[in-house]
Amino acid sequence: LYIPLNFPANYLMDKCGMILPTVISGVLVIIGAWTRYVVSWNDDFNWITLGMVLMAAGNSFIVSGPPKLAVIWFGDNERALCTTIGSLAGAVGSIFGYLLPIFYFSKYDIDIEHTWEEETKLKAKAEFSYYIFMQSIFCTALSLPIVLLIWNWPVHPPSITSYKDKKIDQPFMQNFIKLSKNLNFWFLAFAFCFTYSIYSSLGATVGAITA
Repeated sequence: LYIPLNFPANYLMDKCGMILPTVISGVLVIIGAWTRYVVSWNDDFNWITLGMVLMAAGNSFIVSGPPKLAVIWFGDNERALCTTIGSLAGAVGSIFGYLLPIFYFSKYDIDIEHTWEEETKLKAKAEFSYYIFMQSIFCTALSLPIVLLIWNWPVHPPSITSYKDKKIDQPFMQNFIKLSKNLNFWFLAFAFCFTYSIYSSLGATVGAITA
């Protein structure tokens, strides 16, 4: 979802500031998190899928936020560090997301040729529901402050770049075309894509490796 939603997300950041895309992101993450919890009393796994799609859509509206936030709120000397921390936050969160289920569900790993007893099924379902519930609480606790407290601009711009970014209406497509002609951008883009692909591939199997 990030690929198609990245463009409207960046457009909203340029035209409306940080508030609107951040609120969209936070609201979708919260709704998606609690939508998954419906599976606790309804065994239809499609609720999990729907919730994850909503959360993925919400994440797409904020994942490009750290560079924009760094330009607006931080001075020239702090901008690179701010962007790095903001970009790594998603990866660190994903690592915890891959590892935490191990402590909840590893004891229920069984041979697929055998079936669980009814009592074991109920216990596994209860622990799964509890896990989703705690995740939803965590997502809500992190998203609500951002939704309620985010500002578009600081009272006093920390740098000339921030001041210009606020005052000058920069055409989105014109900037995009200019960026697409920058060779350094494509080197960085391909490096990031390869790195992220390896991280995602390994992350998807880290549970089975460490269990």
